[in-house]
Amino acid sequence: MNEMVINNTGAAMSVADATSQVQQIQQLMASVMKVGEHFGTIPGCGNKPTLLQPGAQKLALMFGFAPKYEIDKTCYGDMGDGHREYEVTCEIVSRTTGDLIGQGVGVCSTMEGKFRYRSENTGSAVPSDYWDTKDESILGGSDFHPRKVSGKWMVFHRVEHANPADYYNTVKKMAKKRAFVDAVLTAT
Repeated sequence: MNEMVINNTGAAMSVADATSQVQQIQQLMASVMKVGEHFGTIPGCGNKPTLLQPGAQKLALMFGFAPKYEIDKTCYGDMGDGHREYEVTCEIVSRTTGDLIGQGVGVCSTMEGKFRYRSENTGSAVPSDYWDTKDESILGGSDFHPRKVSGKWMVFHRVEHANPADYYNTVKKMAKKRAFVDAVLTAT
């Protein structure tokens, strides 16, 4: 593999250096990285491939990057219920020199749907007329949805989690992960 040049002096990279860096990333993707594990599409976010955390870790290893984090916490006092948001800044530095290479940001909150809500089985089967129109009012409104359980379609109710603190660590780690991936993308 060619020796890489990462220019963090503010001067423009030469065409040869930029080409070399792109070729190294492409070689890593072809020989080590796997679709669905290191990069891939995210359902509901279009068809453009996205760098995933394991792929960002491979790139960081290859280029000799180390992350440094700054974490800011916001508590939702006005909203009550103990919700939090974490905003993380990740600086990518050279492992050998300690020089700053790039920076990224990530945010995650207990107010995001996957952390704020859970689905509770109502014990009621989905009425057959629901399938004709898929009208949510037949199930009970917009907070109700069908889900298959052991081969039967049941009505589930979306309810708020009683304790957002159960997800503080999870959302902090998710914000860190998002910031790290953003920083690696920026640095490479």
